Amino acid sequence: RLMRIIRIVRIIRMLKQLYLTATGFLDAIIASFWVTVLCSLVIYICAVMTTRLLGRPDLDDPLANLREQYFGTISASMLTLFQLMAYPAMDKFEPLYSDNLPLTVFVLFIIFGAFTVLSILTGVVSEAMLERSRMQEEERRFETERARTLFVRRARKVLETAAGPAAEFLDRSALDACMEELVGLCAGQYVAVRPTDLEAMFDLVDYRGTGAVEIEELLYSLTQLSADLRPMSILELRKTVIQGLHGTNRQIAALEAHVRSVDGRLAEGLVA
Repeated sequence: RLMRIIRIVRIIRMLKQLYLTATGFLDAIIASFWVTVLCSLVIYICAVMTTRLLGRPDLDDPLANLREQYFGTISASMLTLFQLMAYPAMDKFEPLYSDNLPLTVFVLFIIFGAFTVLSILTGVVSEAMLERSRMQEEERRFETERARTLFVRRARKVLETAAGPAAEFLDRSALDACMEELVGLCAGQYVAVRPTDLEAMFDLVDYRGTGAVEIEELLYSLTQLSADLRPMSILELRKTVIQGLHGTNRQIAALEAHVRSVDGRLAEGLVA
């Protein structure tokens, strides 16, 4: 039986969503302990009040048996209030409604005691499960970053070996030499990359059309394949585009100024 329990635990750990739910449930149980303490204090305080107000009937009170049954002692009052908190059925206390005081006490307890405490309990359980989910997400992000760092280190070693010692640039022949190894590294990152994709990436990174690219630039492109689309990536792309536009505008303005200068010199020559 113990081995069966261990197998069940292993199965739960293999199923990530089930493991997340189970661990969140355990954290919620721990977090709800203090809500239980608060609920017990609220019930105890209200039980003392209801025992004083409702559990001490007069001798000629026709509802004396009912009052003593539900509110005669503090323990009986706590049990009654707990039942009201769990299921606010007030039908059995209908004979006590002839007096406005019991009705006011019950209504206030149900509103501020039962509803509020249950809402707090629900919020604590939900917050505990969300916190566990955030922790799991942070762990997955850390694992992804660590795997990406290892991938970059291995890919850099492969590219540097293909390019030669102390080389900063990689040409097409060196890329072809290490193509299969790069495809295998990308497959280890769960990124489906074909040799044609690497060749297309090489052409995109070759901004000057020289047939050689920087190793670091190619590594950055490889890491972006396994990265999710982040707002920071969009901002980086926007920055690159804007810088390119500003550089182009400056070159156009300089070219126009040079053309005007040449036109001015030609005009002066014609006048002379």
